[in-house]
Amino acid sequence: MKKILVVLTGGTIGSCVQGNVISAKVERSAEIVERYEKRYGKEDFFEVVQPINELSENLHPGSWEPIIEVLDEAIDKDYDGIIVTHGSDTLAYTSAFMSLHYAYVKIPIVFIAANYPLDDERSNGLKNFSGAITFIHEQAASGVYNIYENMNSEVEVFLPTRMLGSDPFFDQYQSFDRQVFGWIKKGKFLVNEECPVTLEMVRNRETEHIARLYFQYENEVLFIPMYQGINFRNYKCTDKTKAVLLYLYHSATGATNEEAGLLEFLAECHKQEVKVYGASFKSENMNVYQTTHVLLKEGLIPMFNISSVAAYVKLVMAYNQKNQAPEAVLEENRFFEKLTK
Repeated sequence: MKKILVVLTGGTIGSCVQGNVISAKVERSAEIVERYEKRYGKEDFFEVVQPINELSENLHPGSWEPIIEVLDEAIDKDYDGIIVTHGSDTLAYTSAFMSLHYAYVKIPIVFIAANYPLDDERSNGLKNFSGAITFIHEQAASGVYNIYENMNSEVEVFLPTRMLGSDPFFDQYQSFDRQVFGWIKKGKFLVNEECPVTLEMVRNRETEHIARLYFQYENEVLFIPMYQGINFRNYKCTDKTKAVLLYLYHSATGATNEEAGLLEFLAECHKQEVKVYGASFKSENMNVYQTTHVLLKEGLIPMFNISSVAAYVKLVMAYNQKNQAPEAVLEENRFFEKLTK
């Protein structure tokens, strides 16, 4: 028997349908535990808490604070593992942040979601919950993970710092490096031997050297993906903006012509003492296009081999803690967020 804390935050997995409207209901949130015990029996001891109850599209970085408060208290107790239920829309963001924030933990923390409310026979919520329990029983690795059943009925285990947001048609997730960490099969955790991050690497990471950061959301990060026809004159930094993330094209390029207004935007950010970062850089020694050369000359700070999700949440973390200088936090590879070739 394992002692497991279940942290409910709302989302589809804790929702119900009334008419054609899906809404998060407090009274339905703990239903997943009841459904699991009804199907599999009472083999584990569950404690259930609910720090928030929201559809995940309404969450923002400040919403992470009550979740952190619960997790901070729990990781120093005698739980064998923690399951966090979350909405699928922003699962990638919350879990990636928590994976960086709790890179030092010595128990598994598993985030799950559902594609449909639990009442819908198409829902994978219970399978994901069952997979999380299996992962905790196996005690294969510590840290934060995502578990989600794909459209081929495979229950996949993701490293959150490499998980991308769900696609809007199939409602499927994929990893930035195209490899999941593993699978839950026949009641066991099966590691993916093709994953660049091996089980040995996860187990041997030096958790005692990873700094614990105190997070308090005060400063905003403006996230701007590059697209054809972009006009940076439509973007403004507020008094709360402390950093900007430009998610560049795959070649680490961005429009530098007058119509785009990017150079003008960079100059304005510099005037406001707002640092601008660019993600999609592959190597410090890479050959760069002329447009990229101009952006770097104008003060763009490159972020290497990191997904847009991980880059954004890492910037949010770096600029909303006071334990270290932001650049020191960004320099770290806290939980395999930086890909290596």
